[in-house]
Amino acid sequence: ILPSKKSTTGSGQVTVVAPIGFVYVGLENYGGTWIENARVDGPMEAPETSYISFGFVSDEPRIKYAAGKETLLFTFVVEDAAAKISLIDNENDPFLEPNTYGTNPGNDLGVIDFDRNGSLLVYNYSGNIDMDTISTKSIYANEKNDDGKEKSSSEYKAVFASEKIATPGQ
Repeated sequence: ILPSKKSTTGSGQVTVVAPIGFVYVGLENYGGTWIENARVDGPMEAPETSYISFGFVSDEPRIKYAAGKETLLFTFVVEDAAAKISLIDNENDPFLEPNTYGTNPGNDLGVIDFDRNGSLLVYNYSGNIDMDTISTKSIYANEKNDDGKEKSSSEYKAVFASEKIATPGQ
């Protein structure tokens, strides 16, 4: 994407897939304000799985997009660092709509922008990062030990990749 300083985020949702009993603490917003607004534990479609959805509330702190860069939205600390968590796969997860709870799990991010000519552009969430092609440093925040060296952390980053899509006729 080629965002300008006029980019504005209007909507969003992040759904984390985790094992039953998954616990996190310390939700911290970096881009926008996010809250946990839905959780389903062990649905019929995936009985060993919890689905935790975080909803976008507002664009404060403002989400800053940069072409070709990951965008940090929020972090949280995982109580069990060995817990396997991921973002829901919007195309292949067994709990996608329609489901037994009548919920709408998924990942979405809607952004509008205006280019130099004043034309309206719409940026849409385009999919999860391929975890096999990136290092874990993109997923886990690094903390410093007392001696100043980096140590691993179980602080999970929700990161989105987006692509620019021009709205036809505008």
